[in-house]
Amino acid sequence: MTFKPSLKRTGLISSLVALTLLGCNATQPSLATPASQFAPRSLQIAAAGPQISSESPTFFENRLRGFVYHWFSLFDSNAPHAEFLKRMVQDQSLEFRFPDATLRNEKDFRGWYDGILKNIRVASHTINSVKIQKRAGNEFIVRVDVLWRGVPFQGETVVFHASQEWHVVVKGNDFNDIRIRKYLVSAAQP
Repeated sequence: MTFKPSLKRTGLISSLVALTLLGCNATQPSLATPASQFAPRSLQIAAAGPQISSESPTFFENRLRGFVYHWFSLFDSNAPHAEFLKRMVQDQSLEFRFPDATLRNEKDFRGWYDGILKNIRVASHTINSVKIQKRAGNEFIVRVDVLWRGVPFQGETVVFHASQEWHVVVKGNDFNDIRIRKYLVSAAQP
């Protein structure tokens, strides 16, 4: 099948080209004008808004919010230990404090998380709020209000609300390496 433009379609295309060129303050060509007579023109495009840098509050807040949502998605999908461990500092300052346990290293986290996986069939986290406070240098406090729902292998669905405070460290200027130093969870409330 061969495409043959109709006069109606050719007229429409010519009109669109003419309107486009008029919008660029160009003269209207006729259909007989050879394409070689049109010199390429550069367009000046104004910046869409303020420049974004790693110093911009929006930049780091969005990256940290994304980190929070990703963290909880790991729990919701029963991700392997390694996915969590690479998002934690690997030094003596690590502290994960839950109402029933305090974790200070990789071994502690593995034991705690194995217990979760052994007892909870499926879980989900609903994030109600995320508040971010910049501290000195590359450190931030992230306060998270979350609703947790879990379905254990034995028993009924469990639902509770928890407030959390995270102390995070950012390595590099692009915020692609965010690590949790402290993870403090308040007492769970039904």
